[in-house]
Amino acid sequence: MLGLLATYGLFTRDGAGGWRHTELSRRLRSDDPRSLRSFVRMSGSEFCWGSVTELEHSLRTGRSGITRLDPAGPWSYLAAHPRQAEVFQQAMTDKSHGDIAIALSAYDFSGHRRIADVGGGSGHLIKALLEKYPDTSGVLFDLPQVTAGVAPTGRLDVVGGDFFVDPLPACDAYVLMNILHDWDDPEAVAILSAVAEAGRAGGGGSEGATVLVIEAIMPEGGEDRWPRMLDVLMLAVTGGRERTVAEYESLLTRAGLTLVQVHTTATPLVVIEAAVK
Repeated sequence: MLGLLATYGLFTRDGAGGWRHTELSRRLRSDDPRSLRSFVRMSGSEFCWGSVTELEHSLRTGRSGITRLDPAGPWSYLAAHPRQAEVFQQAMTDKSHGDIAIALSAYDFSGHRRIADVGGGSGHLIKALLEKYPDTSGVLFDLPQVTAGVAPTGRLDVVGGDFFVDPLPACDAYVLMNILHDWDDPEAVAILSAVAEAGRAGGGGSEGATVLVIEAIMPEGGEDRWPRMLDVLMLAVTGGRERTVAEYESLLTRAGLTLVQVHTTATPLVVIEAAVK
């Protein structure tokens, strides 16, 4: 098994007949600062792998494969399986480290006084923002069971709620990182509409708030494999999808938002800047 894994760059033989870590295999360790251990564990869990094995159901019906495991969908399934939910949340945290660094280099957040991290999980994005911008305050908004373990600070408020039901806090900027791709178009528009409604109050003055959507973009053409692979994975697991810039602009317009600028990076990840009408 180690020999097979070595052909993929995981582990390498040493001169004494044993095995050593490679840079790739170290990322499977929990003590590596760039660890993806939980992400790999999630990928092999029933939540993820069990959904992918139902891909034929997704292709025939357009519904996520996990509805074969729980008809109410992925979030209901995770609520009923707390150990898998814990792995999922840690996986999202692990994955977020690289995305956060990319987002912070692509967009200047210094012009915003109070930023809401919508669906921000354990708060790694908003905490990184507050560390980089000491004059800014923030709000972490996610489901109560997700935010329960996050302690507020002098500059960070923690609000538990459901963005389909509960009002979002009034802020002058809202960040949604890897949120909209979890949902099909009607739900994505509903989320953005809730943000827009809160942003009209939070923007202050004659202008509404800024909305920043951070997602991997589906290429209009070409052979960029990762977004297309992720698109099929989202179909199977959550019923969501990856989108082109034009498709995101359509969602924004339907939700009462105006596309301002797309801040590109060296990766498929972009920061889509929009304004509340």
